[in-house]
Parts: sequence; structure tokens; C-alpha cells
Amino acid sequence: MRLYPIERHIWIERWGTHVDWRLAAAVLGLLALGTSAVLSSASSLPFYNQVMSRHFLALGIGFLAFLFGLLVDYQFYAEMRWPIFILSAGLLLAVLFFGQALRGSRAWLNLGWIYFQPAEAVRILTVLLLSSYLQQQIRRNRRIAISLGFWGYLLPLVGLILLQPDFSSTLPFFFMATVLLYCAGMELYPLFMLTGFGAMALAFPLFWTFLEIRVAQLRPQPIVDFLLQVRELGGATFLCIGGVFLVTAASAWILRPFRTPVTMGRAILVSTVFALSLLAGIGADHAMKGYQKRRFLAFVSPMADPLGAGYHLIQSQIAIGSGGFWGKGLFSGTQSHLGFLPERHTDFIFAVIGEELGFVGAMAVLGLYLFLIWRLLCISRISRDLFGTLFSCGMAALFGFYLFANTGMAMGMLPVAGLPLPLLSYGGSSMVCSLWGLGVVGSVYWRRVTLR
Repeated sequence: MRLYPIERHIWIERWGTHVDWRLAAAVLGLLALGTSAVLSSASSLPFYNQVMSRHFLALGIGFLAFLFGLLVDYQFYAEMRWPIFILSAGLLLAVLFFGQALRGSRAWLNLGWIYFQPAEAVRILTVLLLSSYLQQQIRRNRRIAISLGFWGYLLPLVGLILLQPDFSSTLPFFFMATVLLYCAGMELYPLFMLTGFGAMALAFPLFWTFLEIRVAQLRPQPIVDFLLQVRELGGATFLCIGGVFLVTAASAWILRPFRTPVTMGRAILVSTVFALSLLAGIGADHAMKGYQKRRFLAFVSPMADPLGAGYHLIQSQIAIGSGGFWGKGLFSGTQSHLGFLPERHTDFIFAVIGEELGFVGAMAVLGLYLFLIWRLLCISRISRDLFGTLFSCGMAALFGFYLFANTGMAMGMLPVAGLPLPLLSYGGSSMVCSLWGLGVVGSVYWRRVTLR
């Protein structure tokens, strides 16, 4: 089709004004770095051609998904709450019945030539779902803090993912949900209760693993026997009762100098929430699988099992440390090309970049990611409705969590959780779904003003 000068001017003005090119530049920069790292890290694998063909196929489909999200009016999803929930639950149920087990969890659907991971699509759909719900509740002047519908949508989806079982994939959901509640105007007090509950429930298995290792190193057998007995049936009651009194006393003591009114009801509520979080942590400690406990062990003391549980973490730290300032150069990383670094093209892609591109490459990744998150937050501020604001904030929370978790895991600051780095790690489901979600954010920017 031939464009006349006036039509060409309108077309350029439309795309030049309504597309956030800074967001697009950050996405392209991350895709370029990620593709280079995947090319390098996978070059020594026996199935290299298959990896690269699937990666470039995911890039092509992801580009189309980004355009689809950009061109479709994002407000289309605002009234689709129930269809989105049914679709999300249907995908997760399908993977439970028809999915294929890989790496210890039934999380993939075999579509012939490719494998699709529904949890990656559900995380974007959940942001749309919860943003739509919160917008409607605020429109009806309902209190967000006491609304059970929010968790009624979220928890069943998280439960279906846990049944796969895939514990690490559920972690971004809770952080994203907390950010959405805060952006929707939830009071800080119940939000503090929520985050405190989750933090203590997750921290208990880590703390107990640390305590066991340190006590075992001292080898006082009576103390070891006592701790093992406390960990059994009576330990839950003992710790929860102690937690109630400890938190109540600490809260009153900390807030007393600030003349903050601490009512008995609020003190009991705080103590009860923290006691329940301890109970949840004890339950999580007993329910963890063997490989999950080994990940905690590797984080607390990698050298306790350098050829087993701590191997991934040790090799990742060696790779990042050996890169120096400028790195060893693309396709020149010894840890990745000699096969010392496991999962180098997926979970530990940041370690490959740190080794081959050095401090400069690692800072480029962090800078581009932070710039991407900043653009998502900027778009949330200029959205013309609350739904667009919440969705953009939810996407920023997801990318922020993945950045923190993956880089912290690679540098030994967090336990190994098996979380990829979107737009950089190899994985078609993550790539396509992330680009679609970013396209929807681009649609929020496009329609921040009324189209002519």
C-alpha cells in the first residue's frame, strides 16, 4: 500500500508519539545481551542447534506477542476477570492431568516440537486478574484490607502450581500481590502483617538449617538431640507460644518511647499473626522435599557439600569472580564452556555474563533492568485509569523480584530457587509471556491520552 506524504506524516506521528521507545530500547538491549549469552553458554552443549532454533523461534513469537499486547486496547482485559481466572485455572489443571514431568515437577505441556509452561502465562494473567478486581472494588468504595475476594482469586492458582510441585514459581506471585495491594491504597498496618507473615514463614526453614549446621559443627551431642526433639511434635507448640510472648513484649517495648498507642487488641493480633507465621514455617520445614532442603543447606554452608548441594553456588561464584572488570570475552568463559557451571543457559545466565563480560556486562544488565522497571513505574503514573496503573506496577514488581532473586542466587546472597531471568535466560514460555506483558504495558502508555 502506497502512503502519500500526509498519510506518512500521520503514521510517523502516531507511532512516534504513542510508543514508549525508551521502554522498547531497554527491552531490545536486554534481548541482545541475553541472546549473546545464550549463544555463548549453549555452544558447548550437544543439543546446541535445538536450543538456538527454539530460542529464535521464541523471539519471533515474542515479537508478535509484544505487538499484539501493544495494539490491543488494554482496557479490554479490565472487564474480563472471570474469563481470565477460568483460563488460568484451566491451564494449570491441564498441566496436572496432561503435563509432562521434567526436573522433578509436572509443569510443562508437550505441544509437539516445543514445551509450554503454563505458570509463565498465569503470572501475567494473574496481574491482569488482580488489577481488574482491585479497580472494581475501589470503584465500589469497598475496603481493600478486608476484601477476601483478592485472596480468593490468588490462592487457588498458587495452590495449583504447588501441586505440580513447583514452589519457586509461586514466590513472585506473593511479592506482586503485596505491591498491588499497596498501590491500591491498602493501609500499612495490615500490609505489614501480611509481609511479616510471609517473611517469617520462609525464614524459619532457613534459620533452622543454619542452626543445625552450626550446632553440628560444635558437636555437642546433647544439644543436637534436644534440637531434634524440639523439631518434632512438641516443637511447634513451644515455638508458637514463645513467639506470642516475645513479639508482644518486643512490640510494646519498641513503640513505648514513641508514645504510640498500642491497644491490647492490636498487640494480640500482631502476636497471633507472628505465631501463625512460625507455625506455617514449621509446616513448610516438614513439607519440604529433599532437594529443597539441600538448597537451603547449600546457601548456609556451600562447602559442606561442594560436589553436591553446594556445587551450583560455588561454580557460579567462581564464574562471576573470574570475570574481573572487562570479562574473558564472549565464547571464552572457562566455567561455562568446560561444563563446570550447570544450567548456564537458563538459571545461571547472569553468571555467564559476569564471567564473559565482567563487571561491565553485569552492570549493563542491572542498569537495563533498573531502567526497564523505572519506565514501568513511570507509565503507571501517567496511566489514564487505575487498571493501567495497577497492571504496570504489578509488572514492575514481577521484573524486580526476578532480578533480585536470580542475581542474588547467582552471587550466593540467596538460596538457589530455580528462577530464570526474563528476557535473558533461555526459555520460550518465559520469553513470549514476558514480551506480551510488556506489550500490554506499552498499550497503557499508548492510550494515556485520547487517540485522534
